[in-house]
Amino acid sequence: MLLNKIVVTNYGENSLSILDKKDLSHVKTLDLKTIIPSKTGSTRVLAEDNYYLLILNSDEDSLYRVDVSNGRLLNQLSLGRCPVRIKTLGDRIYVLNIDSNSLSIIDKVDFTVVENIYVGEKPTDLAVDEVTGKVFITNLNSYSISIIDHDNGNMEEIKLSFMPFRIKVEMGTIYVLGFLNNNSLGHSVLSSFDPIEKKSKMSKIISGIYFDFIKPKGKEYFYLVDSENSWLYGFDGVSEINNRLIYIGGLTNYLNYEEKNLYLNDMVNNQIVIVDTEINQIKKRITVGIEPHDILLT
Repeated sequence: MLLNKIVVTNYGENSLSILDKKDLSHVKTLDLKTIIPSKTGSTRVLAEDNYYLLILNSDEDSLYRVDVSNGRLLNQLSLGRCPVRIKTLGDRIYVLNIDSNSLSIIDKVDFTVVENIYVGEKPTDLAVDEVTGKVFITNLNSYSISIIDHDNGNMEEIKLSFMPFRIKVEMGTIYVLGFLNNNSLGHSVLSSFDPIEKKSKMSKIISGIYFDFIKPKGKEYFYLVDSENSWLYGFDGVSEINNRLIYIGGLTNYLNYEEKNLYLNDMVNNQIVIVDTEINQIKKRITVGIEPHDILLT
């Protein structure tokens, strides 16, 4: 059911659009309002297997386990206020609650909250390193990154000179996108850090306000979308040049990447946009539901 699919959460109508990854055709639209008692709110989704999805509803402050094959709710769990990010690692599910300044740690099997940990003020993003067992959290208003050890629960902190917003991890390096804290409008910061030594490896101030970024594995190259002018940019980490690539249009706040394809949401036009990065051209625009947020590639 979920093999080789694109799953899109449509926040504005509380539904899922399921597309075929190969031919980009619509497979199924799942109306979550018949399963989850909320008109809006579904933002993030993770696949547990070929049939089950974990779905975050930010309006209901809840996590749901849903059987997609028959549209059946299996489990429901109350979380902190406004859950915005979800990741899994080992036998745990990690959910970030932006308005509670907390991380909910959930047992996969029992589907119960093991612990709620206070992180920093306004946590916005979450990344996990499956090799080291570290969990990384960006705390926007605390100008910091929280590092939690999955095995023993110990927590450390990296203090920053800017406001971190999004975070990725690759081969022991964390990559952070954020904003300047000196009242300088119209600029973002793209940095990389060694989480062990807690030292910056690269830091670049970039003109524009970017809501998300993607770094293809093994490449010192980053894709970003400027939320003010709706252009896709490519930042070369070696030359430190930020190139304007493609006009996307609408409003994008989430990017995903697989092989040569870049997937972007357009919340204004209710579409996902697929870009072929080898030729830097839009491959297809697909209309989905109202206010698409997450794009899960299975």
